Amino acid sequence: MRKCLSIGALTYLYLAISTLTAHASYFEDIMANAPIWSVNTRIEKIPTGSYDYYRIQLEEDAFVTFTFDDPEKGEILLSLLENSGSSHGRTLAVMRTTQEDNNSTQTVQQIQLRAGTYYVRIDGPFGEAYNAVYKTIPLQASTDIEPNDTLAYANPIALNKTIKSIGSVGDEIDYYTFTINEPSKVTLRTGYFLPNLLTHINRRLHIDIYNEARNLSLDTMSTQSRADEDTEMLLPGKYYIKVVRSEEMYNPFYQFTIDAEVIKDPLIFKNSIFGTRIQAEKVVRGFLSRNDEYYFTLDHEKKLRIIVTTDSKQPMVTSLFALDGTKGRVQLTNFQYKEQNGHYFLTTYLQPGEYLFEPKTKWSQTEEVNYTVKYEEVTYRDVPQDYQYYDEIMYLSTKGIINGFEDGTFKPVQAITRKQVLTMLSRYEDLQLNPIRDMIQFKDVPRFSENYELIYPFYRAGIVDGNNGFMNITQNLTRA
Repeated sequence: MRKCLSIGALTYLYLAISTLTAHASYFEDIMANAPIWSVNTRIEKIPTGSYDYYRIQLEEDAFVTFTFDDPEKGEILLSLLENSGSSHGRTLAVMRTTQEDNNSTQTVQQIQLRAGTYYVRIDGPFGEAYNAVYKTIPLQASTDIEPNDTLAYANPIALNKTIKSIGSVGDEIDYYTFTINEPSKVTLRTGYFLPNLLTHINRRLHIDIYNEARNLSLDTMSTQSRADEDTEMLLPGKYYIKVVRSEEMYNPFYQFTIDAEVIKDPLIFKNSIFGTRIQAEKVVRGFLSRNDEYYFTLDHEKKLRIIVTTDSKQPMVTSLFALDGTKGRVQLTNFQYKEQNGHYFLTTYLQPGEYLFEPKTKWSQTEEVNYTVKYEEVTYRDVPQDYQYYDEIMYLSTKGIINGFEDGTFKPVQAITRKQVLTMLSRYEDLQLNPIRDMIQFKDVPRFSENYELIYPFYRAGIVDGNNGFMNITQNLTRA
């Protein structure tokens, strides 16, 4: 591969810029009067100027092969244009001679073109002859027909079928389109395929899928050494695929597949990456993609538990955000998080408002992660609504002062220890503990222990005293 920019490439760059300022009759004065370049007709010419123009007329869609003899110096640069109504036309593709195809005598490049009139601009090595010919045969496939560099020209494709680029012309962007008829789990897989004689490929291939509102749904980035894939739930509708090749190189071959699997029971499945609204106690299924978002609204203060269940071996993490009209999304950190054999429990106390919950994997995914998610208000199965102290217990629970037991009970008649009382009091944010004395050392509370830190502010405030040098923190609370 040549490392320097050739005279031909510089000339093309100059032309691309200079034509922007051309007068309105550019095509009428020059392109419309360009000589016809007929199929199977070889051009052998020494350029008298910096470039030559020709006209190609295709009566039907065709697979077109251009063959150039490689010059000894410089390169041949061919630009394929169409009359777009602008003063300088629109560039559809650019071809150039190259030695990256392992053939030092000629370069062959191919493209599928729709029927119509095309204009060719050839920039040959200064003072050196160029030799070029093109041939046509019927289309080799119904996909990848140029021009398809705009949404209006997007080529329709079938699902669950590998799509391969047909031409070898280095156009930068291709568009395709497909339709989803039912809510489906869609996987975009990308990779390259190489004819045997080619040894070089593009550095990167970016493929993005958008819905009709131009929202990004899936995206991949593959390289010579790595294929890529992305999976997401897509709703019924029309979608567009944008293929972008980065860094101009000889070989622009690519391939991709869009696999679609209809989702069973879509009413209890996540609603794509653009957010799913969930209701209390309702289980929603999903699989992890780049960003799963679940929204819910609370109309009053609650102690809430969010439960995520998965059989995946990959560790998961969860994030909870409050949606603030002025600050946007504010991540909350005042929750308890537990993981137990594929069950993830997030318990927190929330004010009325709008919230966003996001599950994700801790590291990059190496396998598909299926899961369910739901949220519920925390209640205690041994505290029914008609219980004498139901309102008081639920109020303290909502405030985060009491939690109950892991088995879902509160055990309202069970005796309570001193430690439990101090722990509950310590959770009350508005409690004022003004120190009136210095802390002392208790025989049953080692310094720097968890119990020491717990009783420290209460002893200094005169709330607890101990007995004969002992705090007896695990003993039941007495009436005194």
